Amino acid sequence: KYFLFVGVCCDELVLRTAIPSLFQAITQHAETNPETARIIKVNNLTPTDVKKLLSGISRNEEQLSNGDDFASFLYGKTDGNPLFLTLMLRTLLGSRFRRLSPGLESWEWDLDSIKKECFHGTPIDFITDKVNRQLAEGVREVLTISACIGSHFSLNAVAM
Repeated sequence: KYFLFVGVCCDELVLRTAIPSLFQAITQHAETNPETARIIKVNNLTPTDVKKLLSGISRNEEQLSNGDDFASFLYGKTDGNPLFLTLMLRTLLGSRFRRLSPGLESWEWDLDSIKKECFHGTPIDFITDKVNRQLAEGVREVLTISACIGSHFSLNAVAM
């Protein structure tokens, strides 16, 4: 009776060209059923939005001693893409790169270490590296073969 579809795509043009039938079906369904179906587009965050997000994490903008530099770094890496920004922040929040500065009684991000050790490439590189670290070799191999075959395949085709 109910159906929820959540899709994430960095660029509508990619969706239109990579999976045109899916895009057309979703758009048509939303247009013909406006009372039950909606397409909600989330725009990229601005640099100010990123800084506000960081101040929310520290609970107080004044408590984030190097917040401007860190917000600029994150915005530069993600272009304000909410998905990429969330993934990067989740990774960093669980790491050793944030510490409470005893003298200032504020949160500090070790931006130099973050730049040296994390996020060298694009956000896609970051996500790919994360998947590669979290999935077993066999699972990655099956996914790689499946991606080469296409959107429809049999298990026998992957097993070959």
